[in-house]
Amino acid sequence: MLLRLPEYKIVAVCNARAGRGTPHANMARDAALILEQSGQPFRLYDCGETDELPNLAAAIRDERPNVLVFSSGDGGRNLVLNPVIQAYRQRPEMHFPFLLTLPAGRTNTVANSFGITGHPCRVASRFAKAIREGRPIQTTTCHTLTVNGRHGFLFGVGLPLGLVQAFEHRPRRDVWSDARFLFDIAWRAVRGISHAASELDGFSGPFEAAVVLGDDEDDVDTGPYQPVTSIMAGTVKEIGCRCRGLPFANNLGTDFMLRSSSLRPDEMALLLPLLYTGRGLPKTLDASASGASILYLAPRVSTLDGEILEPTMKHRIETGVPLEIIIPRKIVPGC
Repeated sequence: MLLRLPEYKIVAVCNARAGRGTPHANMARDAALILEQSGQPFRLYDCGETDELPNLAAAIRDERPNVLVFSSGDGGRNLVLNPVIQAYRQRPEMHFPFLLTLPAGRTNTVANSFGITGHPCRVASRFAKAIREGRPIQTTTCHTLTVNGRHGFLFGVGLPLGLVQAFEHRPRRDVWSDARFLFDIAWRAVRGISHAASELDGFSGPFEAAVVLGDDEDDVDTGPYQPVTSIMAGTVKEIGCRCRGLPFANNLGTDFMLRSSSLRPDEMALLLPLLYTGRGLPKTLDASASGASILYLAPRVSTLDGEILEPTMKHRIETGVPLEIIIPRKIVPGC
C-alpha cells in the first residue's frame, strides 16, 4: 500500500533514555525533532513515567494524528503502544494512525523486521524529505498479537530469546564484536556451558510446557506436558540481531507463527546458521494459529518486544489488532 496524504498531522513520542550504550545514544529526541522539517503539523511528547502513560495516550488520541511516531527501541514503543491502543478502543469511531518507528533503542528487532534500519536521524530525514516532495511512501499491514491481553509483535520463553537478549545487551556493538560474541556463544555451548543462562537467569534451561492451539480458551486441556527449551510466537520474522527465527510470520495474514523446540543449548549453538537464515529446525514444532494457550508446571519468565513480563503459569496468545506500518526506506521515486 502506498501512502500519500493531503496533509500529515504527526505526533511523535520519544524515550530520552533510549539507546544507551549504542552509537545513537541520546539521539531519540533529536531524531524525532527532524520530522519538523516535513513542514507539516508536528507535536512531540516525552514518554514520562509509567503511571502517566494512560493520560499521555488519551492526549495523543485527542490530537487526532494520522501519523504516530515512536522514537525508541522495542521496549519503549511497546510501553506506549499498549495504552494508545486502549485509548482508541474507547473511541472506536476514530481511525488509528499510521505508525512509524525510529530505531533509537538498544533493541530494534521489530523495526528491523520491517526493514527499518540504520541511524534514527537518517530514517527521520528520509520520511520528512518524502513528505516535503509529495512522494508516496510504502506501508504494510501487520497484526499485533496479545499475550495475556498485552499487545506486541514478538513473544518468547527460553533459550533463543535468552541468547538474543544477551546479544542485544553486549557492551560493544560493531561487526567484529558481533561475530566474536556469536562464536563465543557457540564455543561455550558446545563445551556444555550456557552463556545465556549465566547472564539472564530465568530465560534458559529445559522446562515442562503444554502448547494447545485453538481459538476458544475454555476448551483448553491441561496436558500433555513435554520438556522444551524454547517457545516463540510472533507476527514478525526476526527475533533479534537479524536472526530470522520465525521465518513465516510476516506472511500469515491474521495468524501468528508459533515455534516450540526441545533443542539443547549445544544443539542450538551448532544450528545457529539455520536459525539465523530462517530454515527449519529438528526437534522443533512450527505452526500458524490465531490462538494458543501455553501452560507451565512452574512460573516462567517471558519477553514481549524486549519487555520482561512477570512470571506466570499460563500464557494465552491471540491475534491482536491490525496496524499500518510506515516503511520509509521504500519511497517511490518519480511520483
